[in-house]
Order: sequence, then C-alpha cells, then structure tokens
Amino acid sequence: MDVINISQKCTIGLNKINSIDRQDELKNICKFILQSIVSGGSNIVIDKRYDDILASISTVLFEAARVQSTIEQFKSLLIENNVNNEPLELLVTLFEQHRETFIQSLSTIGISFPSIVDIDWRLDYVVRSKEGGKENSPLFLITLHVIDHNLIRYVDLIATEGELQDLLSKVKDAVKQVDRVISNNI
Repeated sequence: MDVINISQKCTIGLNKINSIDRQDELKNICKFILQSIVSGGSNIVIDKRYDDILASISTVLFEAARVQSTIEQFKSLLIENNVNNEPLELLVTLFEQHRETFIQSLSTIGISFPSIVDIDWRLDYVVRSKEGGKENSPLFLITLHVIDHNLIRYVDLIATEGELQDLLSKVKDAVKQVDRVISNNI
C-alpha cells in the first residue's frame, strides 16, 4: 500500500470542511459523489461555494481507493488535515461502506487493453463451396474469451490452417522480441 498523496489545493479544500454550516450540506456532497459514481450523474444540486470541498473530498476518496488505503490510513489523513469529529466520522463511514465502489469505478477509467483469459476452438470442414464444387478444406472456428474493463467479451474468429499458422508465427515473434528487450534491460 502506498501513501495517500494529495495536493496543496486539496488540503485547502479539506480544511474548509469544518466551515460547512450544516451537516446536511456535507451529507448532500457525499450523496452527490456516490450518485455520480454509480449512475454517472446526480439530481442533487451543490452550492457553488462548496466546489472546492466537493473536489477535495472526491480526490481524497479516489486517491485512497487507488492506493488501496486502509480505513485507519484514510482516517489519519483526514485528522492530519484538521477535519473535525462529525465530518471525520461521516467521511470515514462513507469510505468504509463504499470503498469497493470507488475501486471498481477506478478500474473503468483510463486506457487498458483487453486480456485473453480463455480460448475455445473447433475444427470444421467445408465440403462444398458456394460455386457448387467439392472443396474439403479445414476451417478453424475460434472464440477468444477476453476481459475488458472487468467485463467478459467473446471474440469469434474463422481461420484457415495457413492463417492460424501465420498468427502463431507472429505471436512467437512477439514473445521472442519481448524476451530480447527483457534480457537487454537486465
């Protein structure tokens, strides 16, 4: 687990939490953040004077989730930034109850490539062509199971034996190139 690093601007926003007049306002800010994460938007209207606080709370919650922070680490960060008792307990409870939601939300942000997690294949023979003649050629029906942003997708391919051998050759070349790069960096 890494240390939670926040900017000076975020620190200033956290210090303003104690100046919120009513706890209802802080609860609304927390609801706004959760609704925005879960559904992509919120029907709660936040007063413009709380924009810094909203940004700071969001930053701290996501940063703590990004580094897989414990509840104790999160709480100590808030204490270090002079967040008082009632707001402190509210934010710690929010993080504790919805930590996995923040982590899950982070997994959908950014650029990532799908990963192949399984492969199914089947060999079929084409007995006749559409022109009416006999062909008797093998075709491979391949289904790649890929995970993309925590969702499993299926990619279907059809390949001849030659195309499959070309693909295998290219994959072997890529593996050799990676091995060369790794061995040069050691």
